Formats: sequence, structure tokens, C-alpha cells
Amino acid sequence: MITCDKLSRKFEDASGELWAVRDVSLTVPDGTFLSVVGRSGSGKSTLLKMLGGLLSPTEGVVRIGETSLYEMKEDERADYRCHTIGFIFQDYFLEELYTVYQNLEIVMMIAKVPDAERKERIERALTQVGMLHKKDSKVKVLSGGEKQRVCIARAIVNEPQVLFADEPCGNLDYENGQTIMRLLREQCEQGKTVILITHNREDAMATDRIVTLQDGRIESDEDQRHS
Repeated sequence: MITCDKLSRKFEDASGELWAVRDVSLTVPDGTFLSVVGRSGSGKSTLLKMLGGLLSPTEGVVRIGETSLYEMKEDERADYRCHTIGFIFQDYFLEELYTVYQNLEIVMMIAKVPDAERKERIERALTQVGMLHKKDSKVKVLSGGEKQRVCIARAIVNEPQVLFADEPCGNLDYENGQTIMRLLREQCEQGKTVILITHNREDAMATDRIVTLQDGRIESDEDQRHS
């Protein structure tokens, strides 16, 4: 379960203070497919980064299970992310000159997964996203939809409890976007918690729950399963 209590983040520049997120409290049970929507500048990506242990809050607490993310030292939190959280980004962040297999192997090396386990886990993750046949292809020759499927495989290869997806369909056409949404739903059905940041209301409607942010605060929280 993910919980946050009165989560806030302030930025400062020459013009003064800006509260990107203010007093957000959420409880997300295990296995939930949650989407966070809102206009540009509403605080969606800032909230995701705080929930994922990438950005320290100015105020508030984030817990995954019993673990309080920001009570950990930075190196401990980085190690925790490697094993507990998977990230999927709109811009892929793949190594273009490496093969698909090598891109997944990098994250396993960072997580210190033994050599003997890597091949089986990489092939299992690629099979789940329908990309095993491309494992020896260099990323630079893949289509956008294929790259995003590799991103999902990379995110799940270390068998995390939670997936954070920041606009994963933003650069894709409708058909490829639907494929990515189906793959995220499948991960949720396997017991993972999936938190999706999206501008696309149709994609949000395919999730279990929609949280709408406005000016850094929760404007609404809709349970789609009982609507």
C-alpha cells in the first residue's frame, strides 16, 4: 500500500515561492490502477516524483508498505527504488546504441542481480510485453511503440511492487497507446500497483481510480470500479 500524508513541495526562484503540490493525502491499496490527471502545471509529475522517491517533499510523508521513503538515507532510498519501484517515461530514456537485452541488463546490474538469474528474468519480462523476438535488436531501429514496450519490460525486470508511468502514451498513436494501456492493466492484474500520469481522459477512464489535481491540490478522487 502507498500512503502519503499532507504531501507538499515548494520551489523558489527569483519571483518568489511556488507550491507545486500542496497538502496531498492519498491511500492507494496494493493492486490498484490509479491515474492522476490535471492541466499542465497542476503538479502531476512533481507528485509522481515524490511518491516514487525521486524528489524530497518540503512537507509530508510517503510510505510504501511500512517503509517511509524520506526517512531513509539517499543511497538507501536509491537501492530501495531499484528493487521495489519501476519507472516508465514518455521519452523512453533507453540507450539507443545498445540492444534491447542490454538495456534491461543494465538495470539488473545496478540492482546487483546475479549473472545466473539475468537471462531468465530478461526473457520473461520481454515475453510479457511481446518483445522477446527483438531482444538482440538495437533500440535505435525500433518504433516508438516498441521502445515503450521495452520501457515496460525494463521497469518490471527487477520484479517491483509498484510501477510509475509518466505519460507513457504521450508520444504514441492511438493503437500503440492502447497496447501500452493493456500491458499496464496486465501488470496490475498480476498484483502490482500502477500509478499513471496522463493528460488523456480516455486512458484515465481505463484505470480503477482517477485523482484530479488542480493547482497542486486534489480537486476530485473518483473510484471508477463503482461508477
